[in-house]
Amino acid sequence: MVVKCFRPAEEYSWAQLDAITAKAEGFGAWPFAGLTWLRAQGFDVRNIELMDNRRFAREGRSYLVEFFGAEFVGASRLPPDLSPDQAAAASFVDTVRCETRIPDLDDLRPPRRRLPRDLQREFAKPQRARGLHGAFRRRDEL
Repeated sequence: MVVKCFRPAEEYSWAQLDAITAKAEGFGAWPFAGLTWLRAQGFDVRNIELMDNRRFAREGRSYLVEFFGAEFVGASRLPPDLSPDQAAAASFVDTVRCETRIPDLDDLRPPRRRLPRDLQREFAKPQRARGLHGAFRRRDEL
């Protein structure tokens, strides 16, 4: 799980992970509960996909049939009652930044972090270093 990468000391059992992801016995798990849990743990979570989770929260199975097709939805192991999943989706879209689109490579790159103001001022000052052959200047000073 992603948490292990950032918090290697934390251990989770399969039962705990099933509870975190709201996995129903005999069925798969939607991403809603797990990503909402990560957000509650302080992680910056952004979900980018083509499925419109707001519509799923409102419309349920009828939206899935429209989006995936009746044959796929019929062959999927979906629980007969999707209302708990729709409620989780509604909470999810209110908690996690969601974008309905195809992700691109820029979405995979970590965001650039700004330096604190005191460090910005420090790095903005002209820097000179003394080496074996006298004073060196930064490229932008040449």
